[in-house]
Amino acid sequence: MGWFTVAESSSLSGCFHEGLLELGDFAVRYRRVGRWGFDDWQIVNAVTYAAAKMFREGRERNCQNLDDAIVAIITKTLDELGIDRYSITKGYLHSVDSEVRDIVLRVFPSLTDLSKGVQQRQAPSPGIQRPSTEAGQGLVKEEDKTKVTQRAISEGEGVRGCEDYIVKLLDVGNPPRGSEFKLPILEYVEGQSLRDFIEGQGRVSWDVLRHLMYELLYAMSCVHGKDIVHRDIRPGNVIVIPSNLQVKLIDFSTAKLENEDDGWVVEAPGGYTAPEQRLGKSSRRSDVYSLGATLLFMLTGEDPDKVKLSNPEDLASLIRRRVTGVSDGDVKKLLAFIGRAMSENPQQRFADAVEMARVFHEVFYEGKELKEDSTVALQLGKLPEGCIPTGRKFHIHLTVMLMNGGRYERYEDKEFEVKDDELVVIGREKHRGLVKVERKSKTIRVIINDPYQYVSRTHCVMYWCNGRWFVKDFSQNGTWVMDPTGSRRTYVRGESSKPVEVNNGDYLLLAYVTPNQPYVTIIFEYK
Repeated sequence: MGWFTVAESSSLSGCFHEGLLELGDFAVRYRRVGRWGFDDWQIVNAVTYAAAKMFREGRERNCQNLDDAIVAIITKTLDELGIDRYSITKGYLHSVDSEVRDIVLRVFPSLTDLSKGVQQRQAPSPGIQRPSTEAGQGLVKEEDKTKVTQRAISEGEGVRGCEDYIVKLLDVGNPPRGSEFKLPILEYVEGQSLRDFIEGQGRVSWDVLRHLMYELLYAMSCVHGKDIVHRDIRPGNVIVIPSNLQVKLIDFSTAKLENEDDGWVVEAPGGYTAPEQRLGKSSRRSDVYSLGATLLFMLTGEDPDKVKLSNPEDLASLIRRRVTGVSDGDVKKLLAFIGRAMSENPQQRFADAVEMARVFHEVFYEGKELKEDSTVALQLGKLPEGCIPTGRKFHIHLTVMLMNGGRYERYEDKEFEVKDDELVVIGREKHRGLVKVERKSKTIRVIINDPYQYVSRTHCVMYWCNGRWFVKDFSQNGTWVMDPTGSRRTYVRGESSKPVEVNNGDYLLLAYVTPNQPYVTIIFEYK
């Protein structure tokens, strides 16, 4: 029984949609590489992230017995993956909310001692702004307290010259009751968080948003110019001063130098953390991802994990409803700009906030065009630059086969029409049949019901470009392109891979690792 059937058998199955997807993605990764590919802390990190989402969803939906239900679902999943929960002894809980921490400690009993010494929430004194204690903060080791305080609360020496954009450090002292943790005392700023500002606006002017966006990028460009990586950029850590719409950054409690490796895994809720940072690897490009996610929140009023860049038409409609005075052209440029910043591949993002601020000014103040690479264009539902449509139409025939253990479990044929200016997006989603086809704007979605979760939600994109068909992979498990004889085989995986030509009658093997594991075979034919 797979992880999803555990929830289906529960009366609370409707409570945890996003959390179950997160848990399922972890299960997919674990099945693909096995126990040797995961350290203890990576397993704990993945479970904590899923549990936090499940707890938030369950609380929003007023579901009962949340703790027991979440623990039961997670432990059942780990048991089916063959993970011995009692053998997991190393992990960091990143100061997560106490309710979620309790859940994680029930799942991994051997982690009990890691909760000792974690700083508890305290009401800030009047006139003091303290670093956020939301999920995503790193756990400070005893021997690192002084070093972290001096370095990470770097509103002082580390970012000298950026004082106009950062809440100033006034003093460092010890909290009451003899705690050894250092308490940074920051200047009082008459303002509100960016989150509160945006959520309190309803509809907001594009001129105001553009100004705030550039202020934020300019502030971070100063920080990046000092070789500092913030690692926790999100709406709650940005202060807006309403009187002059000035932006100030707070919470450098997890900051580091660009080339420093401190072993921390810093992760924030809501989808603001870059994928590589969730694995303990962070750089200025990780901050760029978080900046793009924050800009997306400013435009939509939604956290990034609730918004899909892969649905550009719906996203553009949402932006037009919330932002007044923004042109269709600027909406398209904004989606491309944010798409580049939030690319899964760090090398395809802006190099740092300095470049990001420069390009933003050129595009949205000077009116220059934004250059897109093929990956960003495909993510936004557009043909790559250089592909010239001629009005040609194709009749596509797909034979989709679900394989497991070298045998066919199910297969289904689908036929549909495609124009040469449209994309065919192949991905996974749960529905009643094996395959369904949906058309929206310039995109045809081929949706496969893969019960084993090996196929990614957006696995690959096919498109016609100047006389040839191509496939571009966006998945975790990759795609094989093979001719009918098996003599020509090409493997592509992830955003960094290049598009591969697909001929009439070729086979696409989605998520193929070994014949004994589940995967999907597609025979591609057109005329």
